[in-house]
Amino acid sequence: MGGALLASRALGDLSPVAEVLALLLLGGATLATHAAKATTRLAVNTSPEPVSNILVSLTENGLLAVAVWMALAHPLVALGVGIVAVTVSVVLTLWLARRAIGALRRVGRGQATGPSRSAGAR
Repeated sequence: MGGALLASRALGDLSPVAEVLALLLLGGATLATHAAKATTRLAVNTSPEPVSNILVSLTENGLLAVAVWMALAHPLVALGVGIVAVTVSVVLTLWLARRAIGALRRVGRGQATGPSRSAGAR
């Protein structure tokens, strides 16, 4: 909600109805980006090696720096990039959620997630 409040204050004085709509839209955008980041982290943290975790952290920090610079230097371009990023985040989150739900269902039914091997075969 903090992202929505901050963004709505950046828009200036709005009518009460417009402010509520802006808060809902911006809150949804904040939720979508947080969900995408959390799902990406969940997927990356399943790997045992630290290299991918370090690369993801550095990429997040670099994207944040670029986004802040772009918002200050070119706000309309930043708005367009933000809209595209939120759309990609929503699609990625839904795709990963479907895959996770499918994996949980397979595990719940007792099906193996990979190729099955018989106990005697080596």
